[in-house]
Amino acid sequence: MPALIDLRDKLDEMLQKIRKCKNIQTPTYTCIECGYTPQGPELRVSVRAMILALARFGIASKEQAKVLEKTWAKYRQLNQLDLEGKESSSFQESHSTTLPTDAKGHLGH
Repeated sequence: MPALIDLRDKLDEMLQKIRKCKNIQTPTYTCIECGYTPQGPELRVSVRAMILALARFGIASKEQAKVLEKTWAKYRQLNQLDLEGKESSSFQESHSTTLPTDAKGHLGH
């Protein structure tokens, strides 16, 4: 699993470099009730997304990817890691939906 996490780190770094070089901004979203339009959270590569990509691009079979995905889920839970394979200060935080800070107070509709 550490090799998968290392590969995820490299792919995420590559994604961030591409986004910066091409001046690609994070997506925005609009509240349908009031029209509030904040900047979305920074996009990251998760270990699970990388595993699914292995099957999508034919690097691993769908069966291999499924086994790897289940193995990752168990490893992640056992080691209390977040979606990116990093040690989580609170495992519960990594299981919750992450919203940008400026949108958290906006959910009172």
